[in-house]
Amino acid sequence: MRKHTVVFSLLCLLSLGLSAQDTYTNPIIDRSLPDPTVIRDGDGTSWLYATEDIHNVPIYKSTNLIDWEFVGTAFTDATRPKMVSGGGIWAPEINYVNGRWLLYYSKSTWGGTWECGIGVASAAVPCGPFTDHGKLFISSEIDVENSIDPFFFTDDDGRNYLFWGSFHGIYGIELTEDGLAIKEGAEKVQVASGFMEATNIVKRNGWYILIGSQGTCCEGAKSTYQVVVNRSRNLFGPYANRSGNRALNGGFSSILTGYTNVAGPGHNSRFVQDDAGTDWMIYHGYLKKDPDAGRLTFMDPIVWDKAGWPTVKNSHPSTSGTRPVIDPSLHENGKSQVPLADPYILLDGDTYYAYGTHSADGIEVYTSDDLLTWECKGLALDKKNTTETRWFWAPEVYKRGDTYYMYYSANEHLFVATSDSPLGPFVQHGGYMMESLLGDEKCIDSTVFTDEDGQMYLFFVRFTNGNVIWSCDLADDGLAPAEGTTLRRVVATTVVWEKQLGNVAEGPFVIRHEGKYYLSYSANDYQSPWYGVGYATTSDIRRGWSKYRHNPIVQNAEGLFGTGHHSLFTDKEGHMRIVFHAHHSTGTIHPRMMYIGTMDFEDNILTLTADSLIRPQLKDQTGIEAALLPSSDGKDTVFDTSGRRLTSDAATLNKGVRIRNGKKELKN
Repeated sequence: MRKHTVVFSLLCLLSLGLSAQDTYTNPIIDRSLPDPTVIRDGDGTSWLYATEDIHNVPIYKSTNLIDWEFVGTAFTDATRPKMVSGGGIWAPEINYVNGRWLLYYSKSTWGGTWECGIGVASAAVPCGPFTDHGKLFISSEIDVENSIDPFFFTDDDGRNYLFWGSFHGIYGIELTEDGLAIKEGAEKVQVASGFMEATNIVKRNGWYILIGSQGTCCEGAKSTYQVVVNRSRNLFGPYANRSGNRALNGGFSSILTGYTNVAGPGHNSRFVQDDAGTDWMIYHGYLKKDPDAGRLTFMDPIVWDKAGWPTVKNSHPSTSGTRPVIDPSLHENGKSQVPLADPYILLDGDTYYAYGTHSADGIEVYTSDDLLTWECKGLALDKKNTTETRWFWAPEVYKRGDTYYMYYSANEHLFVATSDSPLGPFVQHGGYMMESLLGDEKCIDSTVFTDEDGQMYLFFVRFTNGNVIWSCDLADDGLAPAEGTTLRRVVATTVVWEKQLGNVAEGPFVIRHEGKYYLSYSANDYQSPWYGVGYATTSDIRRGWSKYRHNPIVQNAEGLFGTGHHSLFTDKEGHMRIVFHAHHSTGTIHPRMMYIGTMDFEDNILTLTADSLIRPQLKDQTGIEAALLPSSDGKDTVFDTSGRRLTSDAATLNKGVRIRNGKKELKN
């Protein structure tokens, strides 16, 4: 019977001039997957998780939001959460937070409204396996009956929140930065009364839009579930419907209800955006003709009306429609490139070692024999061997004698670690290396230049009216500033190309050529498509730096966005090379990828050789989970063709290049 319905739908579409290749039909997954949660990763792959009608939480993936493949389960019988003995895992909520895939979940038995609760698990990759971190709270502990249906939300200031509840009020509370616990001292706040569950929050054009489901979820063809909305100018309300009736008093506006063929549509995922900027709502529902098939997966586009409210065409589940726009070219980097930002390459013997910004747990190292194919060797610097716990950025490694010295920043301070191998383990030496000059002042992006007379100089970035490059002399052992040295301001943003987004001059690197010192650096905010590399020169390393008047020398190389934070090295054949990062694709910033090019001097002008880029590939697709860090906002960022951030109104009109910033990433 269902086959005849699909055939009839396709005939209707053909009569409208649409081919089957341009359309899709509902349901998009013909299997019971209640309470779906969906996320798109940086490669454009969508991942779906659901209440465990398939034991241990099913995971599906899709490259087009239409065709879905079952890839396994989040847990096994041995690893499934232990809280609430005998309970089922309901309403998972997937997120990417600080370099980890976090899966929030409810654990409950039917009717156990005071014994149920919410927990969280994490994984390095979206297909798992997930490691359970245990409960966040039980209903009786947080004094909210039926504490299920979690929803994670990061606001523009980077603060994390959890919202939850099911027909006994919707509540929110602040979480820790890593999303794994309730923030100390945080208090729950009620935002809606007991008329709904399955909370979602979307922020758009200054409005927080509270989405939920109301009615009966699980009575087959008799289910009355529907999707409802309210909105507020503040995260914790007061929320109100279109008529101004407050959610705390039971007010809501309906946007999706059951109809002739479908009963109980609801418990939707957060909206998923396609590559044309259209938001899609994925939800469950019953086919009235076959309710025993369970809660199948449906999808419909969201239409934003002139007043800024989300709507669904005809307010009912569609039978069919135009497919989401998916552009594979926006995600062509794939998962096989080396995911290092702020990269640095050391040639030691016959092996290249690459270090960079990526891991939440320290600094990882990759090795290669030919610069083309790389293998992850794990953590060269594990945070367990440091005093710091976060934000491990921009490492550089130098060999002096038999010792390897790693200069890096962590928690926005500079440190040195040492090892007897380029693979590590590196161990932090002493404390904050700039304490004698700067006290506890924050600074990042250190690089060491050793002159022909053996004197070492440290160049680094201070946050002095933007990101500004400074320098000082280093002591003979290279572990601290030289006694009596002074701080010298070297490079700040002064010209137009450097200030298209922010006042940022960073990522310094120094070489010497024919009696001149060349300091290359990156300018613009790393989120900008026009992040690029310029350089300055001097004949006296302590003063008198003059910028090259035709900067930048690297920007949008071969069509890449965000090309910068580089270093220079000499390869086995004696050629000067540059290694830098670029945005993941023209549509997505994270994770940033490593690229290698050839540099040369042409009449003493430092130049990137045309058509010289190498796109380093991983030997396999294993790696270490990434870490993300505070940016100026946690939203998608939209730029015009000059790299300037657009207003929300212009962004809404799609006048620009969309940079999906996701959740904040580690530094530039």
